[in-house]
Amino acid sequence: MKSHITYSVFFMTFCLSIISCAGSHVSGTEPEEMTHEEHIKAAEKEEQLADREEEKYNPSETAFKHREPMPIGVESSESPSVAHAHTIPAGTYNPTENFKKMAELHKEHAKIHEQAARELEKFKSDACDGIPVKDRKHCPLLGPVARVENISSGARLYLHKGADLKNILALSRCHYAFGLNYGHDNMPFCPLYLKELDISGSEEQNYLEITSRNDEVVKEIQSRSATRVSE
Repeated sequence: MKSHITYSVFFMTFCLSIISCAGSHVSGTEPEEMTHEEHIKAAEKEEQLADREEEKYNPSETAFKHREPMPIGVESSESPSVAHAHTIPAGTYNPTENFKKMAELHKEHAKIHEQAARELEKFKSDACDGIPVKDRKHCPLLGPVARVENISSGARLYLHKGADLKNILALSRCHYAFGLNYGHDNMPFCPLYLKELDISGSEEQNYLEITSRNDEVVKEIQSRSATRVSE
């Protein structure tokens, strides 16, 4: 029977509600969309914007709202328009209320970025548990890869005989988490330094499989994996 070791490294998609608890996604707030540091900075910026909006809000300010009578009628091809005056009562309101609402929105955005940063940190902590800090930033696929087979969703990297698949999988998960936390600028050729990856392996056939549901990422996986082959 075929033995598989599968490590799924997708983040569980989470979405915090925005004021109304509608669950709508705010662009840039998913963990993988920014690094840990970028999420922290984005949260700080949102807090600053919230403070600015709150400064404009005056809870005691009021203004008079004047509503004109609204004609309500029914028209048809057989009869002329029939309109009846319908008056909506006038009243007072706080003209700075929108500033308060905007401040609340910015605060919620800040919370989402802070949560994303925590998710990234936890993911890295879990994935890199037991792996020395000095080994986390180095691509573990330099050396053990004998050949690469492209598949529809990514690539299979067959390892040299004697390579420790379990250890390479663990290092691969950690390296992927490291890249999500700190960015991908310094490792342009490692197939693990990409987003939206799934990593699995077969002990029986001695391969590491890197896949994605994103077509553009699949192309990059295949291109980068080809550079990892060694004699």
